[in-house]
Amino acid sequence: MQSTQRDTVWILGGTGVVGQNLLRLLRAQELDRVMTVSRRPLLDGTAHLARNLADSRSDFPCTRGDIVVNLTEQTSAELVRTVLQRGACFIENSASSDYMMTIREMARSVRGPGFLVDGCGVAPGLTNLLAYQVLQIHPNTRALEIVVDLGLGKHAGKAALTWFIRSLARPYTAKVERAWQVLSPADTEIRVQWRQGDQLSLALGFPFAEQQILAEELGPACDTVQCFLSMRPGWVTQLFKRLLGLGAGHETGTMTLSCGDQSEATAAVLARTLLAARQFSGVGPICPLPELLSLEQAFEAIHKVHHDASFRHTSPTILA
Repeated sequence: MQSTQRDTVWILGGTGVVGQNLLRLLRAQELDRVMTVSRRPLLDGTAHLARNLADSRSDFPCTRGDIVVNLTEQTSAELVRTVLQRGACFIENSASSDYMMTIREMARSVRGPGFLVDGCGVAPGLTNLLAYQVLQIHPNTRALEIVVDLGLGKHAGKAALTWFIRSLARPYTAKVERAWQVLSPADTEIRVQWRQGDQLSLALGFPFAEQQILAEELGPACDTVQCFLSMRPGWVTQLFKRLLGLGAGHETGTMTLSCGDQSEATAAVLARTLLAARQFSGVGPICPLPELLSLEQAFEAIHKVHHDASFRHTSPTILA
């Protein structure tokens, strides 16, 4: 993809918490024209195009070389098709398996020069990069357990928080011991130690999109790919455990990345992905995030906005 002075970054749903953080980072880089697209504009003078993204008839004048960042699951699959057919890069932030699989299927069906980059943010995003790092260091790994610890309120944003709560009651599909299984948060849990000296924290099985994305991308390299969610304060996770009536779990070797405020970290990964997409010379329709971005590059981007971000790796324990 060739970058020109007239290339535009379109941020769909860019008026939310993550969108505003992303706007600040892009303005600091002074590399692109930026336009938000949603029903209502920001009040800070950001260039805006009023559209109902849930309407399959909605459109906006993106062209080849543009980058489209989607921060809302209201964006219709038909609009995604149009973006890809015109040759733009479509960067997807969704953590919803159902929505993400729909967008992936749409991308595969498109005959056009554009390409999709999904799993861009914290979860999925950093979690995908960590998973690839695990397999690079430990190629014989057969099971990946991806655990996300999220704060409530402003750290996640209102829309994300609503989705988290609703998803706790939904069944989801995950690859477990080489077989695709339909699970619910009532089926699985593990306990993890986030920092040395901390007590173990409860994490519940959760329908994050990366357990399907990674299982698809890694194929037979992994027998199991499962995601878990821990929420802060810890009593929130404990409350859901009591409501759902769960059992017990386990833990082995770990990679832990602490990245501060979720919305700011997500924006940092998105901004870095956007720059990498400019240089992508491969062929679509789907470009996995690890082909654009390394874990080191993502962590460096986050560290610029969160100087206390940290990374810890402990070797796996071989279980009998």
